[in-house]
Amino acid sequence: MIIHSDEPLRDPSQDVLGYSSFAYQLAKTIRHISSEGTVLSIHGPWGSGKTSVLNLVQHHLKQEQDSQVIVVSFNPWWFSGQEDLTIRFFAALKAALNQADAGDLANLLLDFADLVSEVDVPWYVKIAYRLISQFKKKCIEKYALIDQKRETLVNALRKQKKKILIIIDDIDRLTKEEVSQIFKLVKSVANFPNVIYLLAFDENVVAHALKEQFISGKDYLKKIIQVPFELPQPEKNELISFLCKRLDQLLSDLPREHFDQQRWHTTLLRGIQYYIKTPRDVIRLMNTLNVTYQCVRNEVNPVDFIALETLRVFCPDSYHLVRTNSTLLTGGGDDKSSKQWIESLLEGKNSEEQAALTSILEALFPKLHRTIKFDAGWQVSWRKNRQICSPDCFTTYFRLAVPIGSISHTEMEHALSIAKDSGAFVTLLLRLNEEEGVNGRTRLHGFLNRLTDFTQEALRQEDIPNVIKALFCVGDQLLSIKDRQKSFWDAPDNVFYVWDIISKLLRRISSENRIKIIADSIGCSNSVSLIFFILGRLQLEHTEDIASIGRPENPLIPKHEELIPLFQLAAKKTKKLAQSPQFLRSPYLPMVLKSWKEENPSEMNEWLTGALTKDEDLIQFLRYFMLPEFHIDPFSGFHQTRYTLELDKLDPFLNSDQIIDRIRSIKSKNSDSQDILSIINCFIHSYEERLKC
Repeated sequence: MIIHSDEPLRDPSQDVLGYSSFAYQLAKTIRHISSEGTVLSIHGPWGSGKTSVLNLVQHHLKQEQDSQVIVVSFNPWWFSGQEDLTIRFFAALKAALNQADAGDLANLLLDFADLVSEVDVPWYVKIAYRLISQFKKKCIEKYALIDQKRETLVNALRKQKKKILIIIDDIDRLTKEEVSQIFKLVKSVANFPNVIYLLAFDENVVAHALKEQFISGKDYLKKIIQVPFELPQPEKNELISFLCKRLDQLLSDLPREHFDQQRWHTTLLRGIQYYIKTPRDVIRLMNTLNVTYQCVRNEVNPVDFIALETLRVFCPDSYHLVRTNSTLLTGGGDDKSSKQWIESLLEGKNSEEQAALTSILEALFPKLHRTIKFDAGWQVSWRKNRQICSPDCFTTYFRLAVPIGSISHTEMEHALSIAKDSGAFVTLLLRLNEEEGVNGRTRLHGFLNRLTDFTQEALRQEDIPNVIKALFCVGDQLLSIKDRQKSFWDAPDNVFYVWDIISKLLRRISSENRIKIIADSIGCSNSVSLIFFILGRLQLEHTEDIASIGRPENPLIPKHEELIPLFQLAAKKTKKLAQSPQFLRSPYLPMVLKSWKEENPSEMNEWLTGALTKDEDLIQFLRYFMLPEFHIDPFSGFHQTRYTLELDKLDPFLNSDQIIDRIRSIKSKNSDSQDILSIINCFIHSYEERLKC
């Protein structure tokens, strides 16, 4: 992790923003100044590079052989709030002169400083004041001594061949009282011969600080400063180049295919660059990114993350509004509410910032483009690219971590890397099925959901058979009851994700090889529910009702009769697996039995009669026909689930008239079991309702 310090430049070789040429010309000007007590100043806002320019001026002055300039650098901010800045100033001056072999001059300056350090206004004003005081005689003597010392100092300075350049920086960081003290000091001793002042400050800040003591702070400054300079601001393209060089370091290990260059350029030039006005802005943004991006580098889209962090650093109110409106921004809001939200966010901002902010938001959240419509395919693309506009990715941008139980992009890349080994892929699926995911589901549910985004070029062609085989091998364990749909708006069951994955992968395989891959996968599977679900979906692609099921123009299995051997293979597999006691608890068992019955009705009926001899097995079988109905309570607004038992779907397997007495008998024996009673009561209620009809 690289944290860039806000240290100013000290060497022209570090300059990428063009400060050195300005500093060189300023140093050249200082060498040729001949008037006494010249005061120059550099004006610029905080973070604009004033201190860098001062350092580069000193660098260029030192490059001259036998330099005729003694540089005294004084930063009053270092001593702010401690003691009289006048004493500190002369101490710095004396130290610099001693170092330049001008010790005698230094001693004269220190003597003079001892006399004026108590003076908070110019010495000649003090003389006039003391002349009328009760200590008139004593004051005359004291200030006569000041005058004498000053005259001696002036003569010594005139004899001094070298100029003394006094640089005072960070005046705009002082308190109002200290700002006033510094300028009174400069004013009182500015007209020493061979002494040049170079001050650096934000003119507006300093003028405001002086305003309380003087009618106009800027007019007061004009009386003191003879030669003001406005710090030349770097060209916009230089600042952007500076930012991009730092970003290159941050993103050095990012694969180029994961970075949308065109989208970055649009977001940068239309939005981000508005907020980059000084070199310090670049440093602030980069220091933030160097901390935050490292936490989620593999889980977010880099363009989106940089744009969002720009808002966090420079426009925190807008960042907060984005953070607290995920539903609206990721597709849950209508055009009217989106428009109102944008208007509230832009309120109070100037037209230039409004344009920049709008560009950033529309880049982050494409659905804010009210003139463009996006279909479901875009959601897949956004999630795959880890963009913030995907509901599945939004939270990661603000938590700076993948939510507990979610599937990270790193995990997806690992899964793709082991896809060449079906055994390793099976192990991964089984492990995820045992781990707690989000919203009470398993992590497998989230993994299958994410895997639907990686069924195209991300998965190698030669690995497709291995992945399909692994899904069939895990089979019914993919269909955990924890991952079942719990409401109208809930995510689908795992089996629909598995179908989506398998169907997309099969489309990448030549049609003549698809049947072999499916047959091989059925052969290695010990789970019948997934087998019949997939075969059922393949069969549905040949139905005439295209609109209701969305049948593709080109079915995965081109000819319907080619499915017959696959169903026969599945029936043999079913007969074999039906010998296991666990078969009765297979997910989607009625679907399996329906297909088995179509192949061999007597065989299926014989198995079912023997399987339901125990009461608990009969109740277990009835459970498959319990249909959840989702309701919204009109008073609380909460979702509620009620169950009914579908006798019409039970009829092909059991005669309700023949089992009603047995069911009532079971009820009398299990009055304490609420789970069993709920199933029994649903059956009895449905049976009695049918009799009424």
